[in-house]
Formats: sequence, C-alpha cells, structure tokens
Amino acid sequence: MHGLENIYYAMGEMAYAIAKADGTVQKEERQKIQEIVLEQTKQHNIDFDFAETIFLILEKDDPDAETSYEWAMQEFDENKIHLTPQLVNQFIVIADRIADAFDLPSKKEDDMVARFKIDIQALIA
Repeated sequence: MHGLENIYYAMGEMAYAIAKADGTVQKEERQKIQEIVLEQTKQHNIDFDFAETIFLILEKDDPDAETSYEWAMQEFDENKIHLTPQLVNQFIVIADRIADAFDLPSKKEDDMVARFKIDIQALIA
C-alpha cells in the first residue's frame, strides 16, 4: 500500500474504534457505518475499499476500541504527509456520523470522537 491507501486504512481502523467504543459492534451498526462511509466518500470521489477491508479484518481479530484507536492514529501519523485539510474534515464528518448512527451516541463514543478531532487536526497543524 502507498501513503494515501494507508490513510484510508487508518480511517477504517478509526471507524471500527468508534463503533466499538461502547462495547460491541452490532450487525445493524456495521451496516449503517458502511452506508455512512460510502455516502461521504462518493461525495468526494474517494475509494474507501481499504477502510471496509480493514473493518472486516478488525471484526475478525476483535481488538478493543482503544487498541484500534491507537493503531489508527499511528497510521495517520506515519502517513500525515498525505493528509489534507479536506480529508481531515471529511474524516471528522464520518466520525461524527458513526457516533450518531444509532439513537444517541454513548459518552465513550463522544469522548473518542472528540479526542479524534483534536488528534487528527494536530497532524496537519
């Protein structure tokens, strides 16, 4: 994979971490996340197959949310040269929509999304 693909991979990891923050990822939640990611990425002509692939792998391996978060941020950091303000903004929208996917987001999801916003914006500052 090259740098931009790694960024997509990291967003897949982050999507999983946010979904997993409240404990488990239900089938319905996973389907809704797929819809959100596809909708958001189509608007910007971005190929998000890598994010979907990593989401499937993470579901199989079943790491906890914090581990997935740390993996994602490490990948973002190692490939930050490919992060643009537009990509960061899009990833923030995706993170917010994932947290809001079902009813009210949990405190853990809200906290993780807030942390993500700070951490990812710091990479392009």
